[in-house]
Amino acid sequence: MSELNKYYNSILEKVDNYFKENNFDKAIDMLVDELDAPYIPEEYYKLFEEKLIEAKYKYNYDNPKNPLINLSKYELMEKIKSNMIGSDVAVVSYFQRFYDEFDLADFEFIKNIFSNKEINNNIKICMVECLKVRLKNLEINYVNKETNFSEILNIDDIVTIDANNEMNKIAESIEELTSSEPSLIDLCFSCIYTIYEHYFPIFPLSEKDPNEIAKKIIYVIKCILENKTPEEDEVTKIIFDTLKKY
Repeated sequence: MSELNKYYNSILEKVDNYFKENNFDKAIDMLVDELDAPYIPEEYYKLFEEKLIEAKYKYNYDNPKNPLINLSKYELMEKIKSNMIGSDVAVVSYFQRFYDEFDLADFEFIKNIFSNKEINNNIKICMVECLKVRLKNLEINYVNKETNFSEILNIDDIVTIDANNEMNKIAESIEELTSSEPSLIDLCFSCIYTIYEHYFPIFPLSEKDPNEIAKKIIYVIKCILENKTPEEDEVTKIIFDTLKKY
């Protein structure tokens, strides 16, 4: 069994243990982290998706410890606006439980979340993902709290990480380049997601060669592990400056 297979099997084992302990929120967080990675083998992607659907169902409808299960739509909206830990999970519950009842006030609320410069990007990303599978042709003013990016966008034109070809190519290159150092893979994938979340809905390295970006990510990660400051060029500066903020 390869190191990569061992890693993904260990994730499944941890998820199964969370299920046994009724810690469905922890299972969701772990699965979302893995599924948000730019690359994951297809067979594990399908397994993780199935586990995530099961975990969300149990968390939202079969879990007495779920603090969101008895919240009204208004209370969920307030939880989302609070911009705190769990606000992204509240987004999922809001859409799952109340989307069929959405009215104009709900769409105004959604648009206000995207344009609010104080709301964290992870909450907005979650909302984009919930919208893209349910709705077409919605225009929003997307404001990124971290970068001050602000632009009117159509929800159909926003590319999430699972459909981002550049990031998938970077991930494939990382996997090839770290085949002899498998312990670096997870750190490098986490780095890609951190850059994705920080700059979303744009990707600042989209004009660069994916293989070169992969090499720079590995280089920066190694420098960090060795407590060294990487030599700066345009790409390493973006990578290192972003990681320093988290």
